[in-house]
Amino acid sequence: MTTVMLVGATGLVGGAVLRQAQSDARVARIVAPTRRELPPHPKLETPLVDLSNCRPMLRGGQSMG
Repeated sequence: MTTVMLVGATGLVGGAVLRQAQSDARVARIVAPTRRELPPHPKLETPLVDLSNCRPMLRGGQSMG
């Protein structure tokens, strides 16, 4: 069985990938960090994250806040 980490699950494409992973028998667990809750599903773990305090990850990036 496979664990999938999905970033962007609340967006258009990420939502479609999430639905596909939820219906795929090969996927046992989905970890999708989000800023808001997602509908519950037996395979889904959605740790809530606060991205407002994240520092830029790219060299030369600038913080927006």
